[in-house]
Parts: sequence; C-alpha cells; structure tokens
Amino acid sequence: MLVSESKKKGFTLVEILIVLAVISMVILIGVSSYGVVRKKVKLDIAVNYLQSTIVEARDKTRAGYYLEDDLEIADAVSLCFGFTVKKGEFITPLTANYDRLKQKGSQCDIQNAKQLRILDQDEDIIIKNLSFYGNDIEDEMQIFFAPPDGNIEFKKPAVTQDNPELRVVVGYPDSDDDLNKREVVFNVLTGSVYSQTFVQNE
Repeated sequence: MLVSESKKKGFTLVEILIVLAVISMVILIGVSSYGVVRKKVKLDIAVNYLQSTIVEARDKTRAGYYLEDDLEIADAVSLCFGFTVKKGEFITPLTANYDRLKQKGSQCDIQNAKQLRILDQDEDIIIKNLSFYGNDIEDEMQIFFAPPDGNIEFKKPAVTQDNPELRVVVGYPDSDDDLNKREVVFNVLTGSVYSQTFVQNE
C-alpha cells in the first residue's frame, strides 16, 4: 500500500527576517531621499520667490502701479517700488513716494519707504550672505526702481569693482553645506536677475 505524504512548505524564520531587513532598508533609503528632495524643492521655491519679487518691483514701477488705498498718491506714476534684502532674514518688498522734481540725489523717498504685504515665506530659508560690486555687505541692501522707466536707485558702495552685481546667497540657517545654498544675481545696470547653484569662491 502506497501512502502519499504531503509536506507543508512555508517561510523559515531566517527568510522572514531577511525580507524584513530588506524592506526596512528600502523604507530608510526612501525616507532619506525624500528629505533631501524636500529641502531642495523648498530652496528652489524660496529662490523663485526672491527673483519674482525683484522682477515684480521693476515691472510695477514701469507699469505705473500705485496703491489704491493711499490717499496721498496724486497720480499713477507717483511710486517707486523696490526691495530690501537682509542677512538672517529674507527679501522684503517696499514702496516709496516718487519726487519727479528733485534734481539731486534719489528721487525715491527711501527714508519713508513702506513695507508691502508679503506672502507667507518659509522661515527655514534665510539669506546667508550678501555682496555688492564684489564687496561683502554686513547687514542689508536696499534697491528701488524709479518711474517711469524703472531706473535703479541704490546706495553706491565706497569701493567698487567692475562687476555691478548684487549677489544674494540663500540657504538653511543650520547648514553651511554649499549643496544646500543657491545664489541669486541681480545686475544693477541692466536689471537682469537670475539664479544659479552656489559656488564658493576660493
């Protein structure tokens, strides 16, 4: 008489542990990669916001925008639009009255500039470094566009180099890793603005 014996096949404890270890490693790598990607995306968003704030100030000035709720504004070309960038903080859009009759000095009333409403900005991203005409700026820099053509007004540095650029390096306050930094470059003669990967000058 033949007796057939069927053996039940299953996973051994060692096989289960190996599978769990592999799954854990995949999850760990995925979470780590997500964190890196998330930081880069947040940095890119901040850089885009900084660039768009500069471009918007220039375009508003050229288009003759004015504050509708400001009763002191006489006409549509009475405002300068600009911004200030400050170390340890971020960019702040500004507006100031424009004096077209003033012959010397700034025609924008920079001393009485008003801060415009800003969108909610990620506080994890700050300005790490500022340089203007190749010189490091200790604290902050303020630039305005004057109507009607959007002429750029700024405080000229005492010592200048040939390169008329404002360079703004943004990054995370708790990281000095160059990979977690971006640089926005604004040319004060042409008005062009662009961003690039931060490269430390040796």
